[in-house]
Amino acid sequence: MWRESPHLQVGEGSTEEYSIVGESLLQAMKDVLGQTATEEVMTAWTEAYQALSEVFVKREHQIYKEQVVI
Repeated sequence: MWRESPHLQVGEGSTEEYSIVGESLLQAMKDVLGQTATEEVMTAWTEAYQALSEVFVKREHQIYKEQVVI
């Protein structure tokens, strides 16, 4: 269950952090999957991660705007 942390600070979310995490995650997946990590599989996972990171960045921006208003 999600609980707000008093230590959580939300700022203007940066896509740079998600890019770094995405690169590392996708490389780890490729390492683990080995030969089954075909170009088609990795392209699908790359697209999925990009879509998810866009959702997270948009939500971070919403939270930031809500905190500024309050």
